[in-house]
Amino acid sequence: MKPEGLSEKAASEWEQKNSDAVAIILALSDEQVIQFAAEHNAKILIPKIKSAFTVHVGNLKIDSCNELKNLQMKTKESANVHIARAVRITAKCHSLGLDVSSWKLIFYNVRGLKGKFAKVRDISKTHHDKSIYEILEILREEEACYNSPTSPRAEVTNAGVFIPEKEIPV
Repeated sequence: MKPEGLSEKAASEWEQKNSDAVAIILALSDEQVIQFAAEHNAKILIPKIKSAFTVHVGNLKIDSCNELKNLQMKTKESANVHIARAVRITAKCHSLGLDVSSWKLIFYNVRGLKGKFAKVRDISKTHHDKSIYEILEILREEEACYNSPTSPRAEVTNAGVFIPEKEIPV
């Protein structure tokens, strides 16, 4: 509701801010605009949108957590793609207000490794000071050895060649 007793200038500013807020809110998507298009007051519109999407956000949080916890390397997926997918899921969790530590990101990532990366998974389990980017480098080395047509498949034996990072900026 528009406050009463405003000067002409303050009333004009309020109208502009209210109009801007309503425009931003209605820009959510075409389907959502139809649902809320009749409302022209931001103060009334915000609670309506909140109540309509509160359950939806809760479901997104659950789905995002499950997606991260059940992360598995897909068949013929490269290490880069696997790690990038995990970082995207983590970013989605963060945007929903969920705290995903770098340790959890590494844990779920390493747990999802299989096949040619089983050895890396075992090495990663014993080196808890590694960052996700160090794990990615180890995976890249293993992948290069595995995919090299000229050299026999080498085992990753020196996992301690990287300097650990403090925290992953996700």
